[in-house]
Amino acid sequence: MPLPEDEMNSLIVTLLKEIAFYSVTSSHENLLDNGALNSITLVELALALEKKCSVQIPFLEINRANFTSIDTIKNLILSCQ
Repeated sequence: MPLPEDEMNSLIVTLLKEIAFYSVTSSHENLLDNGALNSITLVELALALEKKCSVQIPFLEINRANFTSIDTIKNLILSCQ
């Protein structure tokens, strides 16, 4: 069963704190440009989201475009459900 949108946002924010030690200020904030995510933490976040959301993210979808912000990450997860 998919998570409601607000719960999905909360989950992503929580995982970013745990994995990247970063507190998000906006769902539109660019997580790559501000250094919150790098190549390693991006993959760690993708794996954690797969586990928590019971989805499989296609390898080619783990890219900068899909992990730019909370909103793009949420849209990716929703498209994988």
